[in-house]
Amino acid sequence: MTAAKKVSRNPKFKPQELSLKLHEVLKKKLVKSEFDLLEALGYQLEAPLPYQYIKQTWQGLSSDTVLLRVAHNFANDSFRSRVVIQASPEEIGNACLHLATLFLNQESSLEPNPQIVSSVLSLYKVN
Repeated sequence: MTAAKKVSRNPKFKPQELSLKLHEVLKKKLVKSEFDLLEALGYQLEAPLPYQYIKQTWQGLSSDTVLLRVAHNFANDSFRSRVVIQASPEEIGNACLHLATLFLNQESSLEPNPQIVSSVLSLYKVN
């Protein structure tokens, strides 16, 4: 039996509640430690992002700032999928702008890659 199981089965054991401030401090320390570990291991990842492409294309399509904000939200969510390692930032940006126009019930002249659109949309399916 592991030590964690022994402690959790002990009726006298009561986990200490963390204050919000302490939680934030520990969270920041953990994130910094993760970055330090990745740096020590020599892990470097530089990936171009779709935001610049979204903004450039948006300027040619519309002046609706809501459209830009919604497209950025789709782009943010796309990082929870594998699409960011499978497609170029231009393709992702195009798909995100297209999804934003659909979401806002606007006309779209964009022709995104259907696989990218499907990958991003799959993030929103509820089981």
